[in-house]
Amino acid sequence: MTPVDVARQLVAEHFPDARAAWLGGSVVRGNASPTSDLDITVLLDGRPAPMRKSLEYGGWPVELFVHTEKSLAYFADKDQQRRQPTMMRLVGESVVLLDADGSGARLQQACRAEVAAGPTPLTTAELDLLRYTITNLLDDLTDAVGDERTAIASVLWQDAARLLLTGARHWSGAPATVCCAK
Repeated sequence: MTPVDVARQLVAEHFPDARAAWLGGSVVRGNASPTSDLDITVLLDGRPAPMRKSLEYGGWPVELFVHTEKSLAYFADKDQQRRQPTMMRLVGESVVLLDADGSGARLQQACRAEVAAGPTPLTTAELDLLRYTITNLLDDLTDAVGDERTAIASVLWQDAARLLLTGARHWSGAPATVCCAK
């Protein structure tokens, strides 16, 4: 069975009342490795959503992200605030596994459009804070020695990359939590 077949079977077996489901992540992007998992997002009207669960199914490790429309919107908003579109990509850059009421295609399109639009611009306060942080780290780096210098350089590199990416309205890609409980 293909990864899509396995994912569809899992959704049908474990979430018979699902409104929609999507398979996203590396398997869909075409860059899966031997240790890749199936990233499956499921849309329900209520309980047990929202939840996150790891399991094995059909010979695959699976990460389940189970949401209502409200919780899906909440985590997409958190992604926007962090400027890391994890949830939006899991739904927007996916294969629709199930679309019982049209919400699968509708939400996929909305997430895809939000990813394409890029993150919201930095506020003046956010920009000032990033500039201050980088300047402060540069000052610290000047006087640092040994391992301390390496640690400061690492943080400086990350903050400089964040400033460059978000300042140019590009998403960043640090790991993120996309749901509430494991």
